[in-house]
Amino acid sequence: MKDFLFIVPARVGSKRLPGKNLLKLGKKTLLQWTDEALNKSFKKYEVLLTTDSIKIANQGKKASWNVPFLRPKILSEDRTDTLDVVLHALNWRINNGLKDPKYVMLLQLTSPFRSAENILTACKLLKSNEKINAVIGVSYLRHKMKNYYIINKNKLSKISDKNIDDDNTMVQPNGAIYAIKTHILRKYLTFVPPNTYPLLMDEISSIDIDNNFDLEIAKMVIKNKLIRS
Repeated sequence: MKDFLFIVPARVGSKRLPGKNLLKLGKKTLLQWTDEALNKSFKKYEVLLTTDSIKIANQGKKASWNVPFLRPKILSEDRTDTLDVVLHALNWRINNGLKDPKYVMLLQLTSPFRSAENILTACKLLKSNEKINAVIGVSYLRHKMKNYYIINKNKLSKISDKNIDDDNTMVQPNGAIYAIKTHILRKYLTFVPPNTYPLLMDEISSIDIDNNFDLEIAKMVIKNKLIRS
């Protein structure tokens, strides 16, 4: 997969789940879960780990990932856009005499059950069809309703879409995989540009550890042997 650069963002801070990127789940750290999926996918691959943590950086180096810098504090805040983190990593490469890869795949450590098959499928889809600009992991919404509400100034505002009749048309990004042509990423400055293809993933593969509840769900998956740890 010489055409792909796998970028893993993993800052140390998190308000919802402090230190989540340093967590151990089952017998492996979150970093090891992602590394294992990549090892099952390819013989050779390049991972760039962008982190502000020496501990996370050392974990990445043990996995033979590239950790060429520690991410600046301004790009390590709660509100930091992941797009800015990825562009910073790509620009660092350019500034140090390296060319842009043809494709970038963003892999977040908080999706430990993303499988090797998920990764391979995303890569093949992006490479096999010139019309596809990006592939992102998605999962079905658990419940589809005719009316949705948002909170606006402590009041409920209703959102309605009468054109949605099929439960299976309602999906959401699961955060597990974002694969995109690099020049498209630079042009549109989004991971969901025109001609983005959805990679439908099951509920377990789509688990994203963002808070303690998510962590407990992930632990239950392992405890009940729904996935090998």
